[in-house]
Amino acid sequence: MSDLIEAVDPRIGKILDGKLEILDVLGRGGMGVVYRARQLSMDRDVAVKVLHGQAVADQESVQRFLHEAKVASRLRHPNVITVFDFGQTEDGLLYLVMELLEGTELSKVLDEERRLAPARVVHLMTQVCDAVQHAHDAGLIHRDLKPENIFLMAGSNLRADFVKVLDFGIARAQEVEGSERLTRTGTLCGTPAYMSPEQILGDKLDARSDIYSLGVML
Repeated sequence: MSDLIEAVDPRIGKILDGKLEILDVLGRGGMGVVYRARQLSMDRDVAVKVLHGQAVADQESVQRFLHEAKVASRLRHPNVITVFDFGQTEDGLLYLVMELLEGTELSKVLDEERRLAPARVVHLMTQVCDAVQHAHDAGLIHRDLKPENIFLMAGSNLRADFVKVLDFGIARAQEVEGSERLTRTGTLCGTPAYMSPEQILGDKLDARSDIYSLGVML
């Protein structure tokens, strides 16, 4: 089935924005499609998330994405996926260029193993908390912490269960005095089962909302 999906995807084999050769599909979600691509200027393989048109149907959504991508690209932490680039094509497609990861999502590990040993949980969540703390220090709230956004890296040169936190794409800079609020009040961004009460109500968020989501995961 995945081969069929890739075969009919019109972006496969094309050059995106003059600098990214789209190679194949890595995954699809509510916000967009993630591709394996070749970043031509750096001669390296990367992951590229291309947003669905309906996710950015108005200028406010476009500006919110560009703002969030710019802030996310400033994060530099071993447990946070690196954002290399972002932009908008001439025909309006918004995209995010990230490091290409090999491994699996924590959600898939939980589906197979159901329950993890306490020592392993501590090892994993310590890394997740370090990553989230780094983002909070930079003024970012993740807003969608869940097992699907916790990636366990594979590789002989990595220690066991090395974590990368994914999808800071819906995060936004924490509001400071005088700053414009880019996320509409009342707009839900996240996964309800892991949301804090204030996020479900559409209220203003701060770092405590992410801490609540971490507690739900535990």
